[in-house]
Amino acid sequence: MRRAAIPLLAWAVLLTCSAVGLWIYSHSWLNATLISAAAALTYLIALGFVIRHRRMPDASEARAHPELSVRALPDLSFGSALIGIAIATMIFGAEFGLFLVYIGLGLLLFGVARLIFELRAERRALEEARR
Repeated sequence: MRRAAIPLLAWAVLLTCSAVGLWIYSHSWLNATLISAAAALTYLIALGFVIRHRRMPDASEARAHPELSVRALPDLSFGSALIGIAIATMIFGAEFGLFLVYIGLGLLLFGVARLIFELRAERRALEEARR
């Protein structure tokens, strides 16, 4: 858990390299500013991950923190993936037609319902494991 910021930092470095290239070789300041802002935001998110996981005890410290002896870590979440697809569909619908917005809203409702179902199942599994 303490290495959660590494992929974000790698992505931020790639964005920074792209921003430097744009600042050097591009005549448009807008593109370079946008990618620089994206790199800065990614660095801030990675910093938030570092701060959050620094304060959170690790699973190896379960003796000092008995609430960490059982943790629910799902492998994958169909609901969150469906929510992401729904948001992308609605964004495309803003450009290509209102019917895509309606399809995206339907997918969003299914995704939120699935996410609620997954969270309830996770909570139920934790309660059963702690008994």
